[in-house]
Amino acid sequence: MVAFLTALLNIWFRQVVALLLLPTILGAVLHYTERGTQANLERAIGRRGMVWWTGWLGTPIHELSHCLVGILFGHRIEEVRFFDPHPHDGVLGYVRYSLPENRALRPYAVVGQFFSGIAPLFGGSLALLLALELLAPRPERVFEEAERFAFALEHASLAQASQDFLALVRGIYEGLFAEGAASVRPWVFLYVALAVGAHLAPSPADLEGGALGFAILLVLALLVDLVALLAGAAPARAVGALGHAAGAVSALLLVALVLNVGNLAFAFVLGTVAGREER
Repeated sequence: MVAFLTALLNIWFRQVVALLLLPTILGAVLHYTERGTQANLERAIGRRGMVWWTGWLGTPIHELSHCLVGILFGHRIEEVRFFDPHPHDGVLGYVRYSLPENRALRPYAVVGQFFSGIAPLFGGSLALLLALELLAPRPERVFEEAERFAFALEHASLAQASQDFLALVRGIYEGLFAEGAASVRPWVFLYVALAVGAHLAPSPADLEGGALGFAILLVLALLVDLVALLAGAAPARAVGALGHAAGAVSALLLVALVLNVGNLAFAFVLGTVAGREER
């Protein structure tokens, strides 16, 4: 019995790590780079300037991501404001929804709250990927570098990971500026990346609303593994598939992260210069 439980928990833990560990870390770092970018832009051009310079594009993508994923999970969308800045509470847009009345669909919809909560991370990242395809001269190199780095992280030391991340940054910006700095396309893309990246991460309210759904998802995964082990199947095989899927997801988030680090550096310089001018 002890051996069975140990095997069950080991498989379940490996699946959770394979699917969630790196994307969760990247999501957390994206959250803090986004907040830092917003704070420095506010120092430079004020709250109103930051909202209108970046929010007109980033906020609708953020809210549309919530809305589309919510619909997929049966949420009843009651009201949507893709861009409606409120100066008093700082809200730029929102999606109001309710869970379906059918009790049989409730667990599915509750799990969907988790996916809807984190949807802006992936909606924003996909928007950046689309912008790369349209504006970057060598978009395939950008994503290939990110995917290679995501898979290499599994066995890399901290020092090696740091070196590889710098190589990733260099590869992405070299891919963007493959036609030279005189081309207007990379500069347009960097503006799009700033506007989208400044509103990419889920809000604390988004994450809080999805906490129960996340817990249910973990329990469901454990139950599926339990049934598979009792039936003599090998759920451990799923770890490799989950790791591969998470690698592709992480590559997408890594592109967003590199661009957001660039956004943060730009916003910091802008905020510092603007602050000096004011004094």
